[in-house]
Amino acid sequence: MPTYGALEPFHGEGGAWTEYLERVKLFFDANSVPEEKKKSVFLNCCGSSTYSLLRSLLTPKTPDQVSIDEIQSVLSGHYIPKPSVVVCRFRLNSRSRQPEESVSDYTASLKKLSTN
Repeated sequence: MPTYGALEPFHGEGGAWTEYLERVKLFFDANSVPEEKKKSVFLNCCGSSTYSLLRSLLTPKTPDQVSIDEIQSVLSGHYIPKPSVVVCRFRLNSRSRQPEESVSDYTASLKKLSTN
């Protein structure tokens, strides 16, 4: 079975986790990974620090006792905590256009701030 691309270990935090999950799903689709193997592939490729963190978050269970969806949900809850509404509103309301910033970049920045 040919492998398209490589699934790198996760080394970032926060928003990078969402991008990593998107890449994992694309890797699974491109390589036609069957549902029953997705958890094993993910756990082997996520990296040792992410795997250790997962074991800590799942205690007393182990990663082989839960589904891939639960694993991704637990890690998402850790890497992407729910932001404070007050802080998000402050960041959006206090954002102003920088002198060298184009209008389209400023608009994109406001859209990103408004999603939180």
